[in-house]
Amino acid sequence: MNKKMENWGFLVFLCFFAFLIIYSLLRKHERIQNAAYVRGTSLGIKRGVRGTYNLYYAFTINKTKYVGSYPTKVCKSCDCCDSGKSVIVRIENGKPENNDVVSKLPEGAWFLDY
Repeated sequence: MNKKMENWGFLVFLCFFAFLIIYSLLRKHERIQNAAYVRGTSLGIKRGVRGTYNLYYAFTINKTKYVGSYPTKVCKSCDCCDSGKSVIVRIENGKPENNDVVSKLPEGAWFLDY
């Protein structure tokens, strides 16, 4: 009986982990498919909860301020990581809480003015 419980526990853990990965990929897919771009401001690089370094940024839409973070890998392809610098934020149109930073504005895209 104990062996069955271990197998079920592992299966539940595996399903939960797969769900998290699929959910993350779906959010990214929605953000890319319904992308809108806004100007944001870098708040600088700070150490995250897991010990990794992230670029923190802020942007405003309809008088609401949003703050986000993104891994510092974007810093290699832009000059935007110092505090106060301008960053390009990709948001899911209509859901600005689903956002990330891109190194350059894609061809044919434009900034939304809120």
